[in-house]
Amino acid sequence: MHFIRSIFVGKSHRLFPTFFSTLTAVSPTLASQWNESLYNLMGFPQIQTITYTDLYSGEHSITATIGFDDVYRKKINQKTTLTIAEQSNGLLFRLPFHVGNTRQLIAGELAHDFSYFNNLSDQTSFVSRCRVANTHLSAGWAITRGAGHLGCSADFSQSATPLTINIKSFPQSADYLTDEFFFDLLVPTFGRELTGKVQTQNSGFNIWAGHRLSKLYLVAVSMRYTDFKATWRCRYTNTGSKASLAGQRQIDIPIDGIDKTARFSLLSTKSVLKDLSVTVFQDKFTYYIDNNRPVTTDFESLGDGNFNRSGATLSGRLTQRSWEFTGGLSGARYDFEAFLRTPVLGYYAIFLPISHSAAVKFSRGQSFSQQIGFDKNLIFRNFKFLAGGQYTHTLYDFWIEGTADLMLGIESTPLDYPLKYSLSLFDFHAEAIWQKGPFALKYIFRQMIPFGRRLDNSPIHLVERTAGYEYANRGGQQHQFNFSVYF
Repeated sequence: MHFIRSIFVGKSHRLFPTFFSTLTAVSPTLASQWNESLYNLMGFPQIQTITYTDLYSGEHSITATIGFDDVYRKKINQKTTLTIAEQSNGLLFRLPFHVGNTRQLIAGELAHDFSYFNNLSDQTSFVSRCRVANTHLSAGWAITRGAGHLGCSADFSQSATPLTINIKSFPQSADYLTDEFFFDLLVPTFGRELTGKVQTQNSGFNIWAGHRLSKLYLVAVSMRYTDFKATWRCRYTNTGSKASLAGQRQIDIPIDGIDKTARFSLLSTKSVLKDLSVTVFQDKFTYYIDNNRPVTTDFESLGDGNFNRSGATLSGRLTQRSWEFTGGLSGARYDFEAFLRTPVLGYYAIFLPISHSAAVKFSRGQSFSQQIGFDKNLIFRNFKFLAGGQYTHTLYDFWIEGTADLMLGIESTPLDYPLKYSLSLFDFHAEAIWQKGPFALKYIFRQMIPFGRRLDNSPIHLVERTAGYEYANRGGQQHQFNFSVYF
């Protein structure tokens, strides 16, 4: 149906733009952690803990970090039309100490990161340029005594971003009824500019415990709970002829989400098998569109929706001398429902308010992922080198259903199609560490290359390309410098 399918246009085989653009749109609080967000989306979430190795290191340290991430760049005819980049700045400390027969460690981090987005020259209807400042705080504590290990940590991040979106073009139809009673009414209703602010808050809590079974193995459990809140306040000017609808209008879109992750592990510091873990995870997100209606003939809400994901991961890590090998399997199920409607766009025959709506859902949603990787360690005098690669593959299998409720004789065909992707992610990374006395300098490099292939023949598409134009996609790159002082 045209109302819904106008959102999904074109054909896509390389999913680089869709992959990174979607990630950035939903994770403004994850500045400098977009690589971890990618693996979470592909079914491999992580839980950060303070390990036995950290507790027994005995090294007090303060580390300053600075990084630049070239997340994504889109080029058309060798001209950059879309840019997503991030700059990260942080300060970390680790303070191990003894109390009686216990070993304890306190760790903390303060980070102030910036994300940049610019698509003013892109071939799209909505363009914007913004700079997102994100502040992140975290603190953790761990203790070990005899065969036991216990720890907890908490983190908090927030951002507030002024946002202006310019509308370059509105949709059109070959059907005169659709244009007259729908698309032509969008221009005076919303105008050409949307302004407002996006605010986000993200808070999390981790807890973990372990117990040694023998000289070789120990068991551990770790859990994480994350609470996510975001609000997009959008303002626009209605220039229509109806005085009760005209003027400054506002829409508020609050988004609430929670993430729950638990990991059960068999660990070893001496065996070849270093880690065998089972991870279960669940995500829930809901949104509501508050219309702040000016008159009772308009709607209080313009829609709502919810997204749920639940899954499990089996992963392992092996070491042999200076080599390390990792692998994993993951499966997840998805549920999604969304309802969207326009505000009152105008009136027909003076009294009848004109509005249209649509509903979309996953009648089937699932994914299955595989992961394999390796790392190699080298030591040369005061230098340590680590280099490796990782390959992750995810097969997404969705069935999308959608219906539209359109007024005044506008016809619509229901949406009932499969959406199936085979998505691969290549991850090449390297670290170089120089240490002399109490000082250490580390450089981290990462290059991620996603590649997707469409496996269905449905008419739902995500990207449209214009014939005669040359398209290129770059990015997925991370550079970070760490300077540490040990005392």
